[in-house]
Amino acid sequence: MHARFQSLISDDDFEHSAWRAEPNGTVKGGVVVLQEIFGLTGHITQICERLAEAGYLAIAPDLFARTGVSRPISYDDAEAGLAAVGKTDQSLLDLDIAAAFDALEGQPAAVIGFCWGGGQGWRAACRNPVQAAALFYPTRMADHLDGAPQGQVQVHLAHNDRHTPDEVTRAMLAVKPELSLYRYEAAHGFMCSQRTQHNALAANAAWARMLSLFDAAL
Repeated sequence: MHARFQSLISDDDFEHSAWRAEPNGTVKGGVVVLQEIFGLTGHITQICERLAEAGYLAIAPDLFARTGVSRPISYDDAEAGLAAVGKTDQSLLDLDIAAAFDALEGQPAAVIGFCWGGGQGWRAACRNPVQAAALFYPTRMADHLDGAPQGQVQVHLAHNDRHTPDEVTRAMLAVKPELSLYRYEAAHGFMCSQRTQHNALAANAAWARMLSLFDAAL
């Protein structure tokens, strides 16, 4: 597995960085990985590297590149993360995410998103050619339900997660009835080993389901 930063250029000629991880051998497909509100953290780069170990080319664009936030935000400072999100422009995020898909070099594509990036992942799967999407405890879904994502979709939720309440999941199912919805006895953020909310049992189960989806779809 090889991992490094690379530059991406969006359609408006904005240059920004992304973390790229690629396998040593045959590439099964490409995956765009979309961050939480804390930026391009070690958790996100680790996800890319785990995907590369599983045979996928993975690219995580820095979605805060246009905001002036130049380093990851502490998991203890959600307020700063939300402030960074507030500085983003959705139309420009769309361009930067599309640039990440372009960097997959024609591989059959999937998208993963966590928290805020989960909602962005839904939107990205509506706007980019994907065969699969795996969304982990997505937030702000009300902003993105005007379209149905392409391909097969998994949604992985913590039990009773206030960030994605039942009315939101019902709305998601109304737009994409065939999506697969999984709930875990865990807390929001359970996939991240760097957070106190990490739940290894739930994280391992969700990861295995996601890889099964990608192996079948890509």
